[in-house]
Amino acid sequence: SEMLFSSAAESDDLLYSGAESAYQKILSSISIFENLAKFDNEFSEFLEDLQSALLSVKEASRFASDLKNRVDFDKYRIEHLRERSAKLRVLIKKFGPLDKIIDEKVELEKNIDSAENYDYNIDQLNQRITEEEKLLIVSGKTLNEFRKKHSLNLIGMLNEEFSFLGMDNAEFKIEFVDPSEGLMLNDGRKVNPNGLELVNFKIATNKGQAFADLNTTVSGGEMSRIVLALKKILKEKEKIDLLVFDEIDTGISGKTAAKVGKYIKSLSNKVQILSITHQPQIAAGAQRHILVEKLDINDASLSIAKILNLEDSIKETAKLFSGEVITEESLKSAKNLFES
Repeated sequence: SEMLFSSAAESDDLLYSGAESAYQKILSSISIFENLAKFDNEFSEFLEDLQSALLSVKEASRFASDLKNRVDFDKYRIEHLRERSAKLRVLIKKFGPLDKIIDEKVELEKNIDSAENYDYNIDQLNQRITEEEKLLIVSGKTLNEFRKKHSLNLIGMLNEEFSFLGMDNAEFKIEFVDPSEGLMLNDGRKVNPNGLELVNFKIATNKGQAFADLNTTVSGGEMSRIVLALKKILKEKEKIDLLVFDEIDTGISGKTAAKVGKYIKSLSNKVQILSITHQPQIAAGAQRHILVEKLDINDASLSIAKILNLEDSIKETAKLFSGEVITEESLKSAKNLFES
């Protein structure tokens, strides 16, 4: 305010009000140019510009004068602010940057408020916890109902897929149990990030066998086929365009590998599949083969990928039977796979 007031007053004085103002000097120049124009008409060409400048100076001076009159200039207020500024400089010198001081002030005020209103704050927090718990229970029940409803579809679809994967006698089910660990609710139940109930996948791989946890009872090959079936089911639900199988055939061979190969091939009619495999029965079902090799060149390991033609595909598939040395039997077996 002080700066605006003094600057506006000074501007008004320089432009119009002062004895040596720009207005007076331009006015004198106009008089001089009018006399000179009597002798040389070229001076008259500038008279209009000078008149315009005179008006501009007067307008600018009026604006500065109005601004000076509008400024809320309170010398007592200014003195108060100067004293406050001096105190702040002392605080900054003693405690550090101003934003840090302000943060500390806010934190102290919070601590004071918390101490003065401790019981009230505790009651408010308990009330909020109760309200949030009610919402959590409603959401948890909704989730449970959704899971149980759709688990029946998943069970049916998985059991149907098992027959195509050499697991004719396997049976899958889903079990819902209360969590043993988690946050204790007011009604005595426990809840964890997975919900009000835990979802356990159970399987019986043979007839008459009791159901057991999926992650502890199945072999690597069985788990690979279960994952494959899940991939197919989820693909139908999620509209996936590409599936990547990284050695999903681990732990299987022979007749089972052939079934899995046919399963993957049928699935490839609906979605593009990229399968990394060491099983000849699965490799032979692909429409295109890419050989990936790791080579040591100049003390550096490089991975090289090469698209194979039919002849090379048969040879590489034969190696999956017999190793690096291709035998007549392995080559014949590979050709049979490609022709079947």
